[in-house]
Order: sequence, then C-alpha cells, then structure tokens
Amino acid sequence: MNMALWGHTYLTLLYSLALLVILFNLGSNNLAWLRGCRLAKLGALSYTVYLVHPFFISSVFLLSGKNEKLSSLVELFLFLVALCLSLIY
Repeated sequence: MNMALWGHTYLTLLYSLALLVILFNLGSNNLAWLRGCRLAKLGALSYTVYLVHPFFISSVFLLSGKNEKLSSLVELFLFLVALCLSLIY
C-alpha cells in the first residue's frame, strides 16, 4: 500500500472525525475552551500569516536578488526575515 495515500486518508479521517465531534457538541461545556479568546486570537494571527507571508517571502527574495529556495544559510535567514515581517505586520 502506498504510504502517501494512506497518510492522506488517515489525516482526512482524523480531521473529519474531529470536525464531526465539534459540530455535534456545539453547546457543550467540554468544548468551551475552543470558544475562548486566546484561540480566537491565535486563529486570527495564523490566518493573517497565511495570507501575507507569501507576499513578504517574494518581496524579501526579490529585494535580495536570490531565488526562493532553501539551500544556504543566507536563504534561511531571508525566510526568517520574511516570517518576522509577517508576524510584525
């Protein structure tokens, strides 16, 4: 059996079951921590980084004149700069 196929199937089943448990227990006190302020802020931050990080990666690498690949410490530093700019923004 192809492990990549099984791995994706396993993850799909895991996330589907987690979503079903959450949807069937929307008002439950056991899931109150999912409605907390901290997770809402973490979700907003994660989504913002998801949206703006590609822009910062492209900008940093264009300004430095390097290709967007991770093959040296300089490029690792550029990726970290782009990540920091994403988090600051």
